[in-house]
Amino acid sequence: MEEALGQDDIEITEIPERAAGASLSYMMYAEGKREQEKRYIQRLLGEHGYNRSETARAMGVDRSTLWRKMKKYGLQ
Repeated sequence: MEEALGQDDIEITEIPERAAGASLSYMMYAEGKREQEKRYIQRLLGEHGYNRSETARAMGVDRSTLWRKMKKYGLQ
């Protein structure tokens, strides 16, 4: 016996569109987080006279982690 679909039920054909919207929202969120991290690193570098050891210490990360993040964001 088949049940009738209600107003809040999702049809199989609707899933890709809804999933794409969720994916786009996540991508926008992730991009915002990356930009926020980049600005944070730039600010700390400036505050510490571009001394990478001091900047890494202020961030609570190893210098190699700071170096990778700087490379990722194109900060030299």
